[in-house]
Amino acid sequence: FVVSGQEVYEIFEDGTSSLIGGLSGAGLCDFAASATQIAIVSGEKGYVLSEAGLNEITDPDFPDVSSVRYSEGYFLWTTASSGQIIWSRLLDATDYDALDFATAENSPDNLVAIHVDHGQVSLLGSETIETWIGTGGLDAPFQPIPSAVKNRGAVNRDCVASVDNTFFFVGNDRIVYRMG
Repeated sequence: FVVSGQEVYEIFEDGTSSLIGGLSGAGLCDFAASATQIAIVSGEKGYVLSEAGLNEITDPDFPDVSSVRYSEGYFLWTTASSGQIIWSRLLDATDYDALDFATAENSPDNLVAIHVDHGQVSLLGSETIETWIGTGGLDAPFQPIPSAVKNRGAVNRDCVASVDNTFFFVGNDRIVYRMG
């Protein structure tokens, strides 16, 4: 699947493509996928691509968002302005509860991205990075790992990449770091 301009296409093995639908918003998109759904951030809106087609998330408890990842059966989103993460209902990127949110606990700052690697969820803020892990609980499916805070933030959502069994990011000091 690819976004070109404001249109979403499916690309087939033979190189042909099919237009699926359109998005609103400007800037680079962000994607996350489960076995049955693809979540997309465009602008500050969230979309879900599934067998039902491409649809904007209209749940009244879904805020403006800036990035998305998938972990442990949940879609995790950074909110656009509150420094929070929210998560979907289990296995459903279209359903949200106003109480299913959290903020970085140890050193709260403006969250710019989420990264999932080896079952750990890293909340990348503008000043720090905090690592969380899945709990298996329905009420609080993620919790911070005590003392797993890095005193270096990330520049933005699009400066994080998985490579060599870990991830790299551009720090708020404009130096590239490898998470250890």
